Amino acid sequence: MPYTEVKKSLIYETLKRVVDVAFAILLLAVFSPIILLVAILIKLDTPGPIFADTPERVGRSGKLFKMYKFRSMIQNAHELLRENPQYASLYQEYKHGSYKLKDDPRITKIGRFIRKYSLDEVPLFLNILKGDMSLVGPRAYYPDELR
Repeated sequence: MPYTEVKKSLIYETLKRVVDVAFAILLLAVFSPIILLVAILIKLDTPGPIFADTPERVGRSGKLFKMYKFRSMIQNAHELLRENPQYASLYQEYKHGSYKLKDDPRITKIGRFIRKYSLDEVPLFLNILKGDMSLVGPRAYYPDELR
């Protein structure tokens, strides 16, 4: 997959990384009670893992990484949408609607709540700590979105 990377100074890159790590640690600490509560609610609402099993995303320099998000859908939601004939019309709507579905039947009860308040995104601070993402920068796309 072709990409263009703009070279930045070492001072800029270092400072940006320090700010990313500092804010990620601070925000994880502030959100830790909410993180715990959301994790418990997800486990009580539906069987399966706490984190979503999302496909890899494309990061800096085209590198693939696993994005951490709280699971707001039923297990294997992405595979079901792409492979289950029952969801064929929804898959077409998904592809033509900027990869968002209105009234998605795969979303769980707690999933609707955590999406409404963007709480499913809080674990992304772990990706920031790992260096997969930055607080400021382009969105991490799925490889097929870029194609």
